[in-house]
Amino acid sequence: MKHLFSRIDETKALLIRLLDERQILKTEMNLFHDPLNKLPPELVSRIFTLCMFAEEERQPYYPFFSAFPHVTRPPLIFGTVRKRWRNIAWSTPRLWTRLNLYLNPDIVNWQTQITEE
Repeated sequence: MKHLFSRIDETKALLIRLLDERQILKTEMNLFHDPLNKLPPELVSRIFTLCMFAEEERQPYYPFFSAFPHVTRPPLIFGTVRKRWRNIAWSTPRLWTRLNLYLNPDIVNWQTQITEE
């Protein structure tokens, strides 16, 4: 029985290492696929601001913002893409002059977590 518990502990440790490796790979993939990665934060911030105002005006080239309002409304959507986007969005005061929240019972825990950041 002791041997079995030892093997379980080893397997758990392996799983943790593999999950960590997967997270590192996902982060690297995001860096590779992010078109804003090479832009300075000031320019990304400006792009976010333009997206915010385009959404407010409900421009036809941003229809996906309206499809799922509880998830896809700027500025919160910027924080869901990757850490760099979240840091830039959170530090862009102009994005936070007004915040519309659409609470959905299915994801209210996630929405609460995002707004607490």
